Amino acid sequence: MTSRLTCVFLFQMKGKAGSMLHEKQKQEGHIWGSMRRTAFILGSGLLLLVAFWNSVTWHLQRFWGASGYFWQAQWERLLSTFEGKEWILYIIGATQVPSLLFWSFNGLLLVVDTTGKPNFISRYRIQVGKNEPVSVAAASGLCTESKSRTTLSKFSPLAQEKPRPVGAKLLCASSPNLEG
Repeated sequence: MTSRLTCVFLFQMKGKAGSMLHEKQKQEGHIWGSMRRTAFILGSGLLLLVAFWNSVTWHLQRFWGASGYFWQAQWERLLSTFEGKEWILYIIGATQVPSLLFWSFNGLLLVVDTTGKPNFISRYRIQVGKNEPVSVAAASGLCTESKSRTTLSKFSPLAQEKPRPVGAKLLCASSPNLEG
């Protein structure tokens, strides 16, 4: 009985080892198949990319070749406007154009922050509930104007009601009959 059990056990071992060898061959075949597919996909993609790039380059060269004189003429016209003083163009290009772009974009954001409109910009605010637009009634109450045409804020120390020293007329800064 032990010899029979040993034979069965050896046969099972041999069967498992044989199946492992078969699995290894299947796996190698799967790896080579995957590598061939990858090479085909990457090779085809690279070939299409090179063909597309070549076509785009050809079209751009035709466009710039035809319009190269146009851009040169525009540069010469701009240079003649400033009478050949390239440093003025440098100053304008390095300071004025960036400043104009900065303030035009940030001016839009200032309007959005103060008014809350347009909604398509204000809905992307990072801090929802912070720095909300002030209501018109509250904003109009912040500034008052005295007879001397000086605009004072509610929070200014000059605008706060302070009694005058004893013996003097009691007047407050916000009094309508304040004499200038």
